[in-house]
Amino acid sequence: MNQMNRQPNLQHPPSAAPSGTVLLSAPFAADDAGQFYYAGSDGAQRLDLLLHLAPYSPLLVVAGKPGVGKTALLRQFISRAHDSWRAAAITARADMSRDDLLREMSGRFGLALDPRIDQQQLYETLITQLRALRQNAQVPILMVDDAQYLSAALMELIRQLCTENDNGHVLSILLFGTPQLQNLLDSPAHAALAARVTHTFEIMPLDEEETGAYLRHRIRAAGAQDDGPFDTMMINRIYAATGGIPARINEMAQRVLSGRPVGEGARPAGGTTARAGGKRLVLLATAIVIALLMVAGPLRTALWNNVPSNGSPEVASGPEQPVIRNPEPVPAAPETDNAAPQPLPPKADTMPEPAVPPAPVQKAPPPAPSAPAEPKTSEPAGEAEKGQAAPALPPEAPPAPTAPITGADWVRAQPDDHFTLQLMALKDEDVARAFITQHDLEGKAGFIPVRRDGVMFYPLFYGSYASRSEAQRAARSLPAKWGVPTPWVRSFRAVHRERR
Repeated sequence: MNQMNRQPNLQHPPSAAPSGTVLLSAPFAADDAGQFYYAGSDGAQRLDLLLHLAPYSPLLVVAGKPGVGKTALLRQFISRAHDSWRAAAITARADMSRDDLLREMSGRFGLALDPRIDQQQLYETLITQLRALRQNAQVPILMVDDAQYLSAALMELIRQLCTENDNGHVLSILLFGTPQLQNLLDSPAHAALAARVTHTFEIMPLDEEETGAYLRHRIRAAGAQDDGPFDTMMINRIYAATGGIPARINEMAQRVLSGRPVGEGARPAGGTTARAGGKRLVLLATAIVIALLMVAGPLRTALWNNVPSNGSPEVASGPEQPVIRNPEPVPAAPETDNAAPQPLPPKADTMPEPAVPPAPVQKAPPPAPSAPAEPKTSEPAGEAEKGQAAPALPPEAPPAPTAPITGADWVRAQPDDHFTLQLMALKDEDVARAFITQHDLEGKAGFIPVRRDGVMFYPLFYGSYASRSEAQRAARSLPAKWGVPTPWVRSFRAVHRERR
């Protein structure tokens, strides 16, 4: 790709696509920021959720195949970050050491360090700086691109940084990587780090319809008044050759705009359409071989019958002609796929109610068993007063249960070593109370007042769990009607400290 494609220059004279479409800039350059970024419906929702969760989550993961748009999402995240966020982006390398990562982080978060400082001092100085940023109403957020290259030592450093949040949220970390990153987190060696992951975002390739929308969006963002050469047939061919990977779509679309055929030098995408095309080619080649075998025998007989009058066959001069033999069977192209994506959580409308035991309700002790009553007789009234046993009275009704505590009292009553789910942060205390009442969460949920940047919020907490893993299991099974797809798992120790 030439320099103009890498860095579009709007001062260059307009260019024209093969169809005559006038373009003001290169629409399929590698730099897909600004007006060229295509989010689509799923991508826009993913970006909004990422922006919502990032300042409150200790660890988020964004995973997808190479070229699917992870780096583009990272750039969009930075461009839309809140003014109070201190966002730092670092690209991981296979040769990156613990010291390298600590020093890069320190520089991104505003520290000038002596190169002779040792790693422990470096780490402690960095944590002090992160806490100072928090105290100044700034939210430190670290983004690591190509996180699949993180070594075991760096994964342990990430876990250590996440642990600092147990005494008050210090740093939010976002890891962007290929499915190999998810495989690392699934390994037993990194189970402690995986337990810190609040949410995993999986970016999937575009389907055929989205591929067409992507192509039309980018060419029109470059100044085109129509869809150019990207009609339905061309979109189908590009999708079949790229499998919906945006980086490959850019490469193939640039070939089209350059007047080169799509199939020339195209890389197989491994999609269904590409595999079906490969199978058709194999069948066509097999049919041709069979046809040649069918005509080879009669043709040889006709040649040998064509002999001169003396009875000896004529042999043509020159090299000996090859004989067609039965070919080896042509194997079909193996249908290989990349690493399987992580299973998605169950659909919200099928999520079971969370298995959270209700708060115990005080009950009156059962009454002592009474002696069986004498059978009633037809004695006149007043005989009971003469020493006859009267029928046993029914036991007294138990006292009405006390109303379960909610609000800040419920939060205050939970032990420090338990965990909870922060469902949302509301600006209206009455709305928080209404949510608890509407969903019958008295005795199971509460909220506290927290001031952020001069604004009062009421974080709403649900459930009290003895371990983080138990809370994470409950987070995956919240009722869909609550409208909380990704709650934040927090310790009550941190919540109690935040309230102070």
